[in-house]
Amino acid sequence: MLEKYAVKIGGGANHRIGLYDAILLKENHIALAGGVKQALDQAHSYSALHAKPVALTAYEEAVPSRAADTVLPIQIEVRNERELREALSAGAESMLLDNMTPAEAKQCVELARDLRADCVVEISGGVTLENVRAYADTGADFLSSGTLTHSAPAANLSLLVDSIEDK
Repeated sequence: MLEKYAVKIGGGANHRIGLYDAILLKENHIALAGGVKQALDQAHSYSALHAKPVALTAYEEAVPSRAADTVLPIQIEVRNERELREALSAGAESMLLDNMTPAEAKQCVELARDLRADCVVEISGGVTLENVRAYADTGADFLSSGTLTHSAPAANLSLLVDSIEDK
């Protein structure tokens, strides 16, 4: 939580605190469900069954069909243009472009905007301080960089207690 707080204080935004805050469909989920459409259908059914009022984050507010009574936003990870087209045709509302070059990401963002203008597009995987401008120029809605949290150096915190006998 300290790492998430540091991101916020540094001017960033945490669109998720943990994996429990959203449904993220990755390649294994899609394979186990039997395909993109089946995975999305199952995720929407699950989310609808567990609906309750929640406060929306900035990320969730950006998803046009996201209602305040839906528990979990649903995002699908895609690795290339073919997967993007398949997810969009299956009704995906939010995409995570994973491990693409800035040029590939730009092409996919443009395609997503052409096929579904209201689709939320996030870029993740390989985003660093050195290339963040190139990714920002793609027109994506969000950029994610796990480096901000998983690679932050640990603070050396300790508490030493002297026994009464040591005094």
